[in-house]
Amino acid sequence: MAELNDAVRFALTGAGKRKDLYRASFQLDAVLGTIALSAREPLLAQIRMAWWRDQLTVPEAGFRAKDPLVRSLAEAWGTDASQLVNLVDGWDSLIDDRGSGSAFVEGRADFGAAIAKSLDCEQDVDAARMYGALWAFSDLTNYSPHPKVREWAIEHWKTEFEGTSKTSLELRPLAILGGLARRSLERGGTPMLGDRKSPFVALRLWFTGK
Repeated sequence: MAELNDAVRFALTGAGKRKDLYRASFQLDAVLGTIALSAREPLLAQIRMAWWRDQLTVPEAGFRAKDPLVRSLAEAWGTDASQLVNLVDGWDSLIDDRGSGSAFVEGRADFGAAIAKSLDCEQDVDAARMYGALWAFSDLTNYSPHPKVREWAIEHWKTEFEGTSKTSLELRPLAILGGLARRSLERGGTPMLGDRKSPFVALRLWFTGK
């Protein structure tokens, strides 16, 4: 499995009783990111994306799957796993898109919304979408191998930022990632964790959610 980065691992500490859902979901995101960002043969990468899309659209098969992540996703999401297909589509778009990351941002935003709905936080769906989008913009500035995509992210991220509001405790991992991502973007696309102040910002987000 792909390794989670430091920011995501820290965000997981705020997952509470639904760490199973967050861990499986973030692990899926990391796996898809590895496929998209390290693709040397686009067609092979797209075939791997199609495989993940198939696993998520037939969730009942996941309980019998040999792949441990597929089983974890089935156990955490059940029949709602199909809501994660948009995340696959978002990462898939980066295999060919060298000018912008708009489809990826939309996919990550949908990912945030899907988590909010799964945790019965319907009142926080819009905030969860914003957190997901900000996280996507930050990842584009830090990890995209294409300069035009990185420039696009820096130029467009403010369109997703509508202010900070406290959300349900169940969404604390997304609030942590969204807050760290916003700070990263405000600093020109720096890593979400790494400078001297970032651990203190992360702790504040962990305690307050904003």
